[in-house]
Amino acid sequence: MGVSAQRGCCSHHGGVAYCGSRGKYICNDGTTSPTCTCSGGASSNSNYSYSRTVQRTVTPVYGCTNKNALNYNSNANKDDGSCIAIVWGCMDKSAYNYNENANKDDGSCIAKKYGCMDSSAINYDASANTDNYSCKYKKTIVDTKKTKYETKYKDNDDLVKGNERVLVKGKKGKKEVTYDAIVDKDGKIISKEVTSEEVIEKPIDKVIERGTKEASSIPALLWIISLAISFWYSFKHKDGNLLLNKISNTNQPIKFILYFTYVVLIIPAFVDIIIVFINLLNLLFCKTNN
Repeated sequence: MGVSAQRGCCSHHGGVAYCGSRGKYICNDGTTSPTCTCSGGASSNSNYSYSRTVQRTVTPVYGCTNKNALNYNSNANKDDGSCIAIVWGCMDKSAYNYNENANKDDGSCIAKKYGCMDSSAINYDASANTDNYSCKYKKTIVDTKKTKYETKYKDNDDLVKGNERVLVKGKKGKKEVTYDAIVDKDGKIISKEVTSEEVIEKPIDKVIERGTKEASSIPALLWIISLAISFWYSFKHKDGNLLLNKISNTNQPIKFILYFTYVVLIIPAFVDIIIVFINLLNLLFCKTNN
């Protein structure tokens, strides 16, 4: 009898027949147990009766022995506490009802459908199961705006042409504008349409008076004459007391700037013409007394 049993103490080979002479069980089908040992051998003769104390030695195989566990080990004969309970659910991470705790897929996965899930929105999608933050809402907006005033002109025959004078200051008005708007979830305006306008305060037009009278050429003529006399007198009387005499005695670079200022400002020329007349009157007075 040299054939070994496949596994166990002859549990699949008709049970134990007797303890073999080599300290291993002999099964009823004639095979030898490869793992279970015994003490005290006996003859295999069926006419021989015997009584012997048998000791079994089983090699432990650790693992989960719970048949209902996810990691059940059918070869284990010693539970090591590693059993994991089965949790059924959807294991597709892209699915709407993905269950991160599931370890056994039950075929219940539902595909995600994006859309607006707020029933108060104008674009509510009843079939959506995943919000994409696209909800839109109707909103009435009332805004107050300023209105521009007009500028009107009024001619004045007594005012020299080119001159203007403000008669009435302009003032902006106010109006209330109502909009039908579409806004997002944060209240940001997407679009709006004016539905009504109401004037709260009318604008006041600005009125400007402008001259139409032709300007007289006499002042310009007097200015030219004054310049001519002043320059002639200062040239004849280089030691005189005119402003032009003082300018002529200054340094060259500053002299041209002072001459230019003298001509443009007009007033210096009229000052000099007054000095000229005073000088002439003094001269005339002196000759009369002599």
